[in-house]
Amino acid sequence: MIKRFDTLSLGGLIIRNIKRWRWRFLLMATLVAGSVSVALLYGSMMESQGLGKTDLIRPLNIPYDVQIQMTGRQRPLTDFPVLASYAANISGYSRGRSASIPVTVSASDSALALKLQTPLSEFEVLGVSEESIFLRQGKIMGSWPEKDDEIYLPKNLAEQYDLALGYEFVALYKNDLGIKESLNLTVSAIGLEHYDLDQAQISLGAAQKISGQKNLNRQFLQVSGFDNLRDFTFFNNTLARLYPGAEFILKETPLLRFQELNRVIQSPGNWVIFLVFIFMAVAVLTLNLLAFLERKQELAIFKTLGIRNNQALGLFLAEAGAAGVFGLAVGLLGSALLFGTLTSSSLSWDKFLQLSLINILLVLFFYILAIIYPLLLAKAAGVNQLLYSREIPLLKRSYDHIVNPSGDWLREMEEENTHILKLSVVDGRSLSVLLRWPDELVKKGETIAFKYSLGGLVYEEWLAPVDGRVLSYNEANGKYIIDPADKDAPRHNYPRFNKRD
Repeated sequence: MIKRFDTLSLGGLIIRNIKRWRWRFLLMATLVAGSVSVALLYGSMMESQGLGKTDLIRPLNIPYDVQIQMTGRQRPLTDFPVLASYAANISGYSRGRSASIPVTVSASDSALALKLQTPLSEFEVLGVSEESIFLRQGKIMGSWPEKDDEIYLPKNLAEQYDLALGYEFVALYKNDLGIKESLNLTVSAIGLEHYDLDQAQISLGAAQKISGQKNLNRQFLQVSGFDNLRDFTFFNNTLARLYPGAEFILKETPLLRFQELNRVIQSPGNWVIFLVFIFMAVAVLTLNLLAFLERKQELAIFKTLGIRNNQALGLFLAEAGAAGVFGLAVGLLGSALLFGTLTSSSLSWDKFLQLSLINILLVLFFYILAIIYPLLLAKAAGVNQLLYSREIPLLKRSYDHIVNPSGDWLREMEEENTHILKLSVVDGRSLSVLLRWPDELVKKGETIAFKYSLGGLVYEEWLAPVDGRVLSYNEANGKYIIDPADKDAPRHNYPRFNKRD
C-alpha cells in the first residue's frame, strides 16, 4: 500500500515517470522556454525602439510649463490645489527613504486670444497686460506694446515675412456683432529669442476693444516640480477637473503625444505576445490531456493499490511543474544571453528584469490554466471511470430533498404523507436519466436519477430519501413522488407553512 505520508516513494515515482516520459517533458519545457524567450526578446526590442526614439524628442521651448486654452464661459483661476506629486529620496537621518513632493502652481499669467487677418496671413494674437509675469520677460528689440495700435512680433514671424521695427500694416477683425473692421498696427517690438508657440502680442485694452470681450481665455502656468514629473496621468486629470473641456499644452506635450502614438503602434505587438502564450497554453493542455489518456490504466492501478486522490494530484502536478520550471529557467537564461545582441543599449538591465518579471507572471498564469484541468481529472477520477472510459465530473452534487420547495408541494407531502424530489426539467423536457421508474422499489440513499452537464464536468444525482415505492413521475415539472414503506419515516426539515382549511 502507498501511504499518504510516503513522500519518498512518490518522489522516486515522479523521477521514474519523468525519465520514462522524457520526450513529453522536454517538449513541454521547450514550449515554455520558446514562449518566454520570444515574448521577452520581442517585448525588449519594442521597448528599446520606443526609448531610442524618445531620446530624440525634446520638450517645447516655452517660458511657461502649461498653457490652458479655455472655452465658453470658463475663467482663469487664481487659487490652485496640488496638481500632482512625485517621489524623491530623503537624505540625512531618513537616508534610503523617499517622500512624496507636491507639484503646485508657483505663478500664473492670463491673456485674451483673438485672430487677426492681415495682408501677410491670418494669425492669433494675445492681448497681454503690462503687469504680465512671464509673457513679457524675453529679450526684445524695441518696446512692448502699450498703445492700441502697437504690436509685438515673435522672431520667427518677423523673419518669415522680413519685417522690421516701425512696419505698418492693416489688420482686419470681426467685432462683437460679426462685422469686419480694420485696424492700423505698427510693429513696436520684435523678439530676439526663439520660443516654440511664440505668438504676436498687443495690449490687453486693444484686444478687449477689438473682440468686445472682457473675459480672458488663455492662462499660462509655471509649476514647481514640473521637471521631476514622470507620470503625467494624475496631473492631466487634475487639470481636466479644474478646466472641463479646455485644451492643454505642456512642455512635455511632444513626448506625451509620441508615447501615446507609440502605444498605438505597439499594440499589435502586444497581441502577438498574447497569442504566443495562448499557443503555448493550448499545446501544453493537449500534451497533458494525451498524457492523462495514455496513463489511465497506470493511474487506475495506483488508485487500486491505495494512492489517494491528493497524492495523484501531487504526482501529476510535480511532473508538469518540473517541466514548466525547467523550461522557464532555460528561456530566461537564453533571453538574458541574447539580450545584449538583439536589443540596443538604450534599454537598461533594470527594465529587462522588469519585463522578465512580467513575463514570468504571464507564463505562470497561462501554464497553470493549461495544466489545471488534466490535474483535476487525475484527482477526481475513480477506478471504474478510468478503466471503462466513463465521464469524469469535477463537481458532484447530490440531492435527497427539494432545494427550493413550493408551498403546494410541501402541503402535498404533509397531507398525503409522501416524499417528493424535483428532477431537472427545461421547457417540459426531462434532462435527468431515471434509474427507478414508477411502481419500482427504492432503498434510502439509492441513486434514482442522475444528470451530466457542462460537457460532463458537473454530475448531479438524486437519492431516495426513504425506503419505499415510486408512485409517479411528471416529466412536465420534474415531480418525482415516493411512497414511504414506513409512514413514520423522518422527512427533511423543510420550512414551516400554514395549512389550508
